[in-house]
Amino acid sequence: MTESKKPMAHDSLAIEDDAPDLTESPWAEKLVAMPVVRGRPGWQSRINDVPRAWLAKR
Repeated sequence: MTESKKPMAHDSLAIEDDAPDLTESPWAEKLVAMPVVRGRPGWQSRINDVPRAWLAKR
């Protein structure tokens, strides 16, 4: 049982954000200095080794 509802106005969703502006100093310098680490290195190779090992036993 669904009843039709009026769409909400976009203005009612506006919420003040407490997060700092990361484009301003000192945040900008800290973000530039951070090394980029992506994901978990080598997980795909390790996961591919499992079926290969299983096939090698057969």
